[in-house]
Amino acid sequence: VDRIVAAPERLSLEGEEREVSILFSDIRGFTSISEQLAPARLSALLKSYLTPMTRIIIMESGTLDKFIGDAVMAFWNAPVEIEHHRQRAVSAGLGMLAALPALNERFRDDYGLTLEIGIGIHAGRVSVGNMGSEDLFDYTVIGDNVNLASRLEGLTKFYGLPLIVSDALAEVFVAGYSIQEIDLVKVKGREEPVTLYTFREDKTLADGELAGWARALAWYRSCAFVEALHELELLQRAQPRFQPYDLYRERCQACLVSAPPPDWDCIFRHASK
Repeated sequence: VDRIVAAPERLSLEGEEREVSILFSDIRGFTSISEQLAPARLSALLKSYLTPMTRIIIMESGTLDKFIGDAVMAFWNAPVEIEHHRQRAVSAGLGMLAALPALNERFRDDYGLTLEIGIGIHAGRVSVGNMGSEDLFDYTVIGDNVNLASRLEGLTKFYGLPLIVSDALAEVFVAGYSIQEIDLVKVKGREEPVTLYTFREDKTLADGELAGWARALAWYRSCAFVEALHELELLQRAQPRFQPYDLYRERCQACLVSAPPPDWDCIFRHASK
């Protein structure tokens, strides 16, 4: 509000096209959690979770768009411009993940359960402004890039990762973290491929892990599946819980049984959201 008051000419509540960073987060398995708790306790759990999470977003200068049940949607660079909005969005996502273990200690004591979340972040041009009917509207963002951010959050379940970002954020640097390429994909309802990445704490990476992963990806994409399998086996021994290594092993094994066509483009096509 202070920034808007100081420079009101920068504020537009009419529809406009603008580049923003968009974050979606979701609690995994929330339906089963809701079946375990009475409505009042479920509401208290959500409040205890959403309050610190949204404060992290706001501390990173994000605009909290809406809650969609247990999900959170936020964006950066509207209604006022936010410098380094991609960096801010990634920092918010990593901050949310860093805050979760302490929250889970409380949830384990108070509710007998813990939460896992997935976060998807993308940046691109969207339509931003007051959207809705003449009687009810919200200030929000819409467009293909918003849909893609939502798809990325959904793909965190498939890859077993807490955070997935698009190639639009591949140049973001966060101290103490390394960015790792995950896959080249086409998501449901979108023809243009996108490269997926995740951020991992440097202290959790095994020695030479990222270099070995780069070799495995190169072998895989050049159809050298035996060599890729060898690299992936070494990676999986060092990081048995990192699910993408297991997924690529399965792909390599399938390709050795049935070779891909000569015009194979290495793009994995996701048929579901």
